[in-house]
Amino acid sequence: MLVVILSSKPELLKECLSSYSKQSSGDSFLVINPERVRAENKKIIEGIKCGCTQVCEEEFVASLPKEFAFLFTGFGGLRNIGLYHALKQGEDAVFFDDDTLPLNNCLERYRVLFGEGKEIIC
Repeated sequence: MLVVILSSKPELLKECLSSYSKQSSGDSFLVINPERVRAENKKIIEGIKCGCTQVCEEEFVASLPKEFAFLFTGFGGLRNIGLYHALKQGEDAVFFDDDTLPLNNCLERYRVLFGEGKEIIC
């Protein structure tokens, strides 16, 4: 499962990513952030050592053909970036903001639902 964290607040990312990674049992992590916090988030991600990939929103959009860029901008576009990576990896995806912390067994509950064939979980 790909755990996607949307992060524009580095001061919140450390606790968020650390908490979700402690619940992980082989999950992949992806942090999507704007350019303005890339360097600060990179230090946090490297310090947690959970095999997390970081994607810069602006850099990703700039790499696309112009006719597709609009699909990956704005809040919905951030989720589309996460879905793109999940599709590429052949994994289900769950999304969290950096100002959230997981309840007990949160990731396991998602794995069970995906295992039951659920496709969209709100």
